[in-house]
Amino acid sequence: MGRPLGRETVTRLRAAPVNDGHGNLELNWSDPDRLDIRGCQVDPGETDEVLEHRDARLTTWKVYAPAGTDITALDRAEYRGVTHLVDGRPDTWPDGGRLDYVKFILKEWRG
Repeated sequence: MGRPLGRETVTRLRAAPVNDGHGNLELNWSDPDRLDIRGCQVDPGETDEVLEHRDARLTTWKVYAPAGTDITALDRAEYRGVTHLVDGRPDTWPDGGRLDYVKFILKEWRG
């Protein structure tokens, strides 16, 4: 993995694919594989409130992780004790030098 970008740790959660009994694979989140990603820079993202027909809040975080971080759009991540969805495909910044990183967005709905 590349050089640290910050001091935060984000834990990647990866579910095991299992057969649902009908020939389809689904993700089993009962005991996910856990991987601590150290050296992350985590910045607050957007916060949106939905008040029409429900009282809900969407919170996002932008994570800049060291180059080579193993995370996909199918994973979840735990940050500061809260489990988040990985929103979309993580992007890489292959600068070839000091600025190499992997960027991904975490999101959490409440309400």
